[in-house]
Amino acid sequence: MPARTHGSKRGPLARTYRIWGNMKTRCRRSYSTLCERWQSFDNFLADMGPCPDGLTIERLNNRLGYTPGNCKWGSRTEQGRNTSRVRLSPEIAAEIRASAEGPTALAQRLGVHLSTIKHVRAGRTWRPQ
Repeated sequence: MPARTHGSKRGPLARTYRIWGNMKTRCRRSYSTLCERWQSFDNFLADMGPCPDGLTIERLNNRLGYTPGNCKWGSRTEQGRNTSRVRLSPEIAAEIRASAEGPTALAQRLGVHLSTIKHVRAGRTWRPQ
């Protein structure tokens, strides 16, 4: 019986299959782990469903591996904000916009750079969604 390809080259699941394959490659090349269940594309697809247009796989906690409870389909913007380099969250950005506290004191209290406070307040970054 021929191997099932899941439309790996064409078809409605082609993009999801490529994302799954790239995720497996990242795990082999880095310190990330892939749960045993997701070694199978069928299991990955059952847990995550097809990837919606414009989204890609994202780990909620980057210190943990790729598992059903730690992954979601997210936008590139969400992924860019979900790195160890970024200290902000949407909630903290909203607090910066709403706070009457001076920028220097706010930056110190939140542990972010003063320019971050100024950029958020000026609407140049972390705009409300």
